[in-house]
Amino acid sequence: MKGYLKAHTHFFLPSEQMAEYLDLPEKTSYSALPPAGDSNQVLPLPDSALTLFYVGGIGAHYKLNAFIDAARSIPQIRVNLVTRKKQWDEAIASYPTFQSPQIHPYHLNANELDDLYAQSHIGVLAVEPSDYRRFAVPLKLFEYLSRGRPILVTEGTEAARIVSSFNAGWVVPYTAEAIAATLRRLQGNRAEVQAKAANAVSAAKVNTWADRARTVADTLTGKSK
Repeated sequence: MKGYLKAHTHFFLPSEQMAEYLDLPEKTSYSALPPAGDSNQVLPLPDSALTLFYVGGIGAHYKLNAFIDAARSIPQIRVNLVTRKKQWDEAIASYPTFQSPQIHPYHLNANELDDLYAQSHIGVLAVEPSDYRRFAVPLKLFEYLSRGRPILVTEGTEAARIVSSFNAGWVVPYTAEAIAATLRRLQGNRAEVQAKAANAVSAAKVNTWADRARTVADTLTGKSK
């Protein structure tokens, strides 16, 4: 790190908030460069019962308990949950309530998710907030957007800030009651889901990997100044 600082290197960080945790010197040059999504991946919303989609880990750093409890309280919704089998087995051993009619676990690779995306209305990032999540930017955030899926995300996270900036989802407290109230409202208001999905599509158009490459080029050549 000292060598990079001495060379006056420009740092690309997942978010500007990460600079606080790196304790960079005051005059350090840095900017945000979050992940992105692929272009031309948008899928239409399905005509089915409200279906939510979560892809990622489950466990100490990916606590979904409040979201799962909320989903379990609403019989008419469906949650497609993709995670590693080992993590799923450990989760249900610790929290047997994860096994419920609303929760459908899958153990798939990244290139096997198209059908589940096509079945879904909303992507889920409703994990327990933490210091790490104050600056972390999940890759799945932009993958959800690239498929035209609005996002349910917990407040107090960098992911929530990004979703709010595009009005492409719902920012909720990390409580089962708050999440359940939002899900019940959306069950009876598909127009709201469609409007947020349209915003997700708009966000996806300006958050592709090509956009990120242009940002890097413009920053390093001084065009962004």
